Amino acid sequence: KPWTAACYWQGKQHHLGYYPTEDEAAVVYDKFVRDKSLDRRVNFPEDGDKSAAQAKASSRSARGVASKFTGVHHSRSNPMRPWRASCMSKRKHHHLGIFQTEEEAALAYDAFVIEQDLHRDLNFPHLRHVLQAGVASGNPALALALATQPGATALMPGMGAAMGAAMGMGGQPQAVVCGLVQPGQR
Repeated sequence: KPWTAACYWQGKQHHLGYYPTEDEAAVVYDKFVRDKSLDRRVNFPEDGDKSAAQAKASSRSARGVASKFTGVHHSRSNPMRPWRASCMSKRKHHHLGIFQTEEEAALAYDAFVIEQDLHRDLNFPHLRHVLQAGVASGNPALALALATQPGATALMPGMGAAMGAAMGMGGQPQAVVCGLVQPGQR
């Protein structure tokens, strides 16, 4: 019997048996979850059961850590910059930085996806060409800075100055010339 049913509950792994088919093991797991009234997703939802997405969303939003962007996570350890960007690539976890806003972290994720050519959905697909220009120049930080210029942030309110400061521009006026940011130019 190649299929095993098991459930982690109250700090212990509960072995529920071996079964000849995947469906039989899934039914046993579902019965265990329902009998114990666990707040977990089930394989075969009935009326009143949560789907996998609902279970994940409710547990994350209850803790106040849900983000609407891919690759963005909330951390309470740094109240000044509570948003972290990260991405898995080639079996490795890449920490992309900590940010003041969720949008800044999402842009960092997008720049990394483009830089690594990962073929994943972007959080801001309408800024793909701006991010690609910065990555092509060999400077992903430039890509993020370009994305936060006044014209690029029309759909992302509240980003420009905060992202400029995060990229080390110190609040200096910026000018965009042929895809390059030159500090101090007007």
